[in-house]
Formats: sequence, C-alpha cells, structure tokens
Amino acid sequence: MIDKWRYLLEPLVNESLCAIPWEQVREQDYILFELEESVLVANSGVMLGKKALQIWLAAGIMDQVDILAQQAEDYGRANGFELISYCGRKGWVRSHGYKEVATVGVKNL
Repeated sequence: MIDKWRYLLEPLVNESLCAIPWEQVREQDYILFELEESVLVANSGVMLGKKALQIWLAAGIMDQVDILAQQAEDYGRANGFELISYCGRKGWVRSHGYKEVATVGVKNL
C-alpha cells in the first residue's frame, strides 16, 4: 500500500509540476516497486505512440532506488511495454541511461 511511503512521497508530490492532494495520489492506478527503505511508483501510459511504463515518483536510498529502477525496466520488458520514461532531475535521468527528450522551464511571475 502506498500509504506506507507517504512520509517520503508526499513532499515530492507537493513539490512536483502537477501537485495533487495525497488522497488523489492514493486513487491513482499505480505500479509499486519496493525495497526496505525505498520506493518507486510507476503507471501505464502512452508516450511517443508506444505503450510506456512511466516512472512517476522515486524516493529513498539511491542504491536501492537504482535497484528499483532496474526492477521497473525488467517489469516493463516482461509486460509488453515498449518504453520506460522518467521525468526528473537531469543527473538521475542520465545516470540511468535515459535519453533526454524535453526540458521544462519554470519562471516565477
């Protein structure tokens, strides 16, 4: 259950580009990957016209998050996904072998 990880995930959701209340997080159709102190949350979608496993949130100890990212890739391959995507910090995206396809800029007014 995702509530176990609320203490790690809620701050990320609140700071994200599309912040939503925790109750809406709980209602999402998510795929959860878990280790002792880390979690990765993904969902199924379409990107670039292909079935995509979309990593939405990742939190915890980086070494464990690395393992979870690999588990998500393995899950995607085993379940007919053609792409896996992650929207996050450039360093994390690059270090996990993702191709950068967009940059998002935000400017306070």
